[in-house]
Amino acid sequence: MTYPCPYCGAPANLETGCPSCGRGPDPDAAEVIRTDAEISVLIGELATARKAVSDLEVRISQAWQRRHKAAARVRLAVGAPPPPETSSRAVQNVLFTLGGLLLGVAAIVFTAVAWAQFGLTGRAVLLGVVTLVALAVPPLALRRGLTATAETMAAVGLLLTLLDGYAAWYVNLFGVADGSPARFAGVVCLVTVVIAAGYALVTGLTGPRVAALLVVQPALPLLVGPADPGPAGWSLTFGAIAALNLVAARRALLVPLAYVCAAGATLIALLPAAIAGIDTLRTARPVFHAAWQAAVPSAGWRLPAALALVAAALFLALPPRARPAALVAGASAVALALPAGLHLPWWNGPILDLVALVALVAALAPAGRRAAPALAPSAARVAALPAAASPSAPVAAASAVTFVCQVVAVVLLGAHALAAGFGRPGVAAGVLVAFALLGAALAVRGGNPVLADGGKIVALLSLPAIAWTGAAALGLAHPAQVRAVTVAAAVGLLIVAFTRAGAAALAAVPPLAVTLLVAETDLVPGAASLVVLGVIVVAAAVAGRVGPTAAGRGLGVAVAVAGGLAVALTRPAGSVLEAYTILGSCLALAGAFAAKRAQTPSWAAYGPALIIGLVPSLITVLTNDEGQQLRRLLLGIAALAILLAGAKFRLRAPVVAGGGTVAVVALHELGLVWELIPRWIPLAAGGLLLVLVAATLESRRRDLSRMRHALGRMS
Repeated sequence: MTYPCPYCGAPANLETGCPSCGRGPDPDAAEVIRTDAEISVLIGELATARKAVSDLEVRISQAWQRRHKAAARVRLAVGAPPPPETSSRAVQNVLFTLGGLLLGVAAIVFTAVAWAQFGLTGRAVLLGVVTLVALAVPPLALRRGLTATAETMAAVGLLLTLLDGYAAWYVNLFGVADGSPARFAGVVCLVTVVIAAGYALVTGLTGPRVAALLVVQPALPLLVGPADPGPAGWSLTFGAIAALNLVAARRALLVPLAYVCAAGATLIALLPAAIAGIDTLRTARPVFHAAWQAAVPSAGWRLPAALALVAAALFLALPPRARPAALVAGASAVALALPAGLHLPWWNGPILDLVALVALVAALAPAGRRAAPALAPSAARVAALPAAASPSAPVAAASAVTFVCQVVAVVLLGAHALAAGFGRPGVAAGVLVAFALLGAALAVRGGNPVLADGGKIVALLSLPAIAWTGAAALGLAHPAQVRAVTVAAAVGLLIVAFTRAGAAALAAVPPLAVTLLVAETDLVPGAASLVVLGVIVVAAAVAGRVGPTAAGRGLGVAVAVAGGLAVALTRPAGSVLEAYTILGSCLALAGAFAAKRAQTPSWAAYGPALIIGLVPSLITVLTNDEGQQLRRLLLGIAALAILLAGAKFRLRAPVVAGGGTVAVVALHELGLVWELIPRWIPLAAGGLLLVLVAATLESRRRDLSRMRHALGRMS
């Protein structure tokens, strides 16, 4: 086998070695050449196999579609009942969710108002016993394999744990009400987090982990709040929360939720920097006439220092490949906060922004090249990467995150520099010159077509603005300013005409011209009418493509709903609303039963009747609280019955309509906790009913799964 000699590069083989330098055979060098050839063949085979798998998936999907259509025609011909619209698992999840919601709302209402009827000892014993019972149910349910039941009751038990803290404050247990309410709430949150984390460790449930992660978010701000930490203190507080969430994500604990919480805490931690940047803009007013000596209101030197510490904490908490994003965000925040932090004149803001911009633009091109595989619009670029386990794929993804952060930071700092620079025409001209130079640098050294075209657009659009602000800075009259802008625009058009890529800048002119035209001639209402007309045309085209049957059903639903609501709104004053809506609902329901076919969706068949019967009463309940107690109770019972009927027959429309109404009514009751009415009783009863029905359904599904496994082993 021939291979290049690793010492001199001459052709060598395993029999005689290298004839040029005289070294003996090198099996490792030969193995490298042989393995390279094998890898090339395997990559080709992998691509062929992936294409074959993709083709098979498409053919299987098409076969399933043909099978479903044929089965539907068979059922229609023999009059067989249609298949269920929802799965038993989906119905079970809906029932558990709504049952837990009703139980939680009932517990909150009971703790807030109704339990005042009991004595001090009775209150503590009752709420404590209920909490212990709720926390004792999940382990028993887990032993029977009822995981969803355990998750629901664990969530209710942890909510009751929080309410126990409120109860202790309400009765001033051990004098806790004599201190700060916010600090006590923070202590309660920390205790709940410890209980939830320990509970998750013992039971292995997911819900307590989610509860611990969510409840820990307000704990630290509640503890810090009474000390009045100021902007720097709040940045440090929320920066610590963001770092804690990132650590949880790195330890594979609820990764998506942890990253969402970390993103929210990071935005709040950087909010003082945005406020300091707004203070710089306010000091730079009025446009073209700001005072040179006007200093930005001081936020204190601690704010930039705190932002730097937050960036450092995020840098350490993030995975190594995502750490550049923390540096970009931290540098941008510090640049925005420095003028206010050091009490500098307003014109220092654009200078600091431009310094940060230069550094970001210098790093933008290599970041774009590293992120190209993840940002490429063509799937072929991604498919050309090595196998999914290759470390290059996560590198590209992390580089894409950093690249996007850099682009956002460039836009933010550039906009701030330009807005602040317009305090004086000379400063504005300097900022625009810097923009033009940075755009030209990107156009020449961007290394990416998108970056290069973006740089050319920025540079070309900066020319007329430089001419305008420069002429104003020199004190030229208005006609001279117009001539300068005209010459600069002509130069830009010549550049566009003599460079092919300059046509990208020309593409930015029509949107800008339309925007200016609308702003100058006040054409916004006309534009809105055109948008509405366009939406109507598109909707008509889509309706024409779905076919007359579906369009007719949709039109029938719309007409029935509109007619029912019109009757409800135009009823005689003083009459009972339900006397009209229930009649219309019953008529629509009777028509649905008479005209329903086997393949008619439940929304088309029962949707009008459900909407006519539920929506007017729900709107009345939400908009008028006076004397609506009986209506709320009856509406909730009716919605609960509709939900259970939909769960029984596995129909989507009753499940969604009834469940949505139950949820809205329950949340509305939560907003009326100040009324001393024991309405927590029907809420708790309804919640227990839904949880019991869902637990029964889960138990049946578990038994059915066990029977299937047993039959499978027997065969």
